[in-house]
Amino acid sequence: SHLQNLPAELKLHIAQYTGKNGTGVDLALRQTSRKMKDIAEKTLSQRQQFLVKNGQTLRDLGYIHYVMNALARRPAAEQTFVLTHGQTLKNAGYDGDAMNGLAGLPAAGQTFVLTHGQTLKDAGYDGYAMNGLAGLPAAGQTFVLTHGQTLKDAGYHGYAMNRLATRPAAEQTFVLTHGQTLKAADYHGFAMNDLAAQPVAERTFVLTHGQTLKAAGYSGYVMNRLAAQPAVKREAVLQNLTSNS
Repeated sequence: SHLQNLPAELKLHIAQYTGKNGTGVDLALRQTSRKMKDIAEKTLSQRQQFLVKNGQTLRDLGYIHYVMNALARRPAAEQTFVLTHGQTLKNAGYDGDAMNGLAGLPAAGQTFVLTHGQTLKDAGYDGYAMNGLAGLPAAGQTFVLTHGQTLKDAGYHGYAMNRLATRPAAEQTFVLTHGQTLKAADYHGFAMNDLAAQPVAERTFVLTHGQTLKAAGYSGYVMNRLAAQPAVKREAVLQNLTSNS
């Protein structure tokens, strides 16, 4: 092409303005010839240099294009964190976007995930939920590490566990004690969390009548709302369900 026949100094000058929005070089130039490849690589922006050097490694970690570009714009320390620990995080169920999120967290949160990632994965956590847990106080983290498998067996996923980990001990104990009963009544984690925060009489109502209400098509959220109604209304609903069964 005419471009390849230009003097090297002029091609270098032109290449500097071929990138998107005039930044860096159009990476396609690297594929036109060996000479153009050499010229293009002299004019790569810092972001492009990172992508050229680490693109294959990041693809192997499950990164897709726009997430890779996002990491290329992050501080060098965050990039180094991902490149150093990416395989460990991938094994723990992280995708690229979640890795980028973790890379921006304080070192203590990163260490928590690197230490406990496999345990949390086994408890049903994905990378985003792990990042959320990494930002909680130590007491909340310990609660999840101690009871994660029990909560998973009761139908919890990581996000609902994180929410429960911030709640008072009495609410946590209620869920740990009655989780299987509530799961059998078609409750999921967030609905259990909500019920745990309701007064004792309302919790007792659900524990007593959950199976009847489930058979009538009630979900956990709807049971919670019914439990919050005056006793007279609750009893009227139950009586109606019984008479129609």
